[in-house]
Amino acid sequence: MDDSMQQLSQQVQPAMPGAPNPMMQGAVLPASGKAITALVLGIIAIPACVVYGIPSLICGGLAVMFYKHAVVEVEAGLRNLNSLSLGKAGMICGIVGMSLGGLYILILIAAVFIAMASPGT
Repeated sequence: MDDSMQQLSQQVQPAMPGAPNPMMQGAVLPASGKAITALVLGIIAIPACVVYGIPSLICGGLAVMFYKHAVVEVEAGLRNLNSLSLGKAGMICGIVGMSLGGLYILILIAAVFIAMASPGT
């Protein structure tokens, strides 16, 4: 059982990173679902910053994580190279969303301190 699994894994893995998968000779590689997920989460992270900033930090962080996983898939030759542009756009949107969310949180904290420091009426 172990030998057959090892032979199968050797057949499925490409010889070098970025090389096409030998099991799919002549076939078009599918787009990476992780790159598409990174794009969706990155886009969601931008408007989510107005919900106290927390959802944008979560979605933006997940977008960056999914982009890194998509890069690994593409380098292994399992997914289409064009998927990286989707993932990179998602990562950039995620970073922008995280930045806006962090800024929103800082503004809220500053507003609370200013309100506490002002004399009560």
